[in-house]
Amino acid sequence: MLILVDLIGSVTLMLVQEISILFKGSTMVI
Repeated sequence: MLILVDLIGSVTLMLVQEISILFKGSTMVI
């Protein structure tokens, strides 16, 4: 159970980083 929570947490962290990078890139382009 704890392993599953840790996995979901790490995946969401990766997604947040990817989204923030995408937003930074789009703002730089604009």
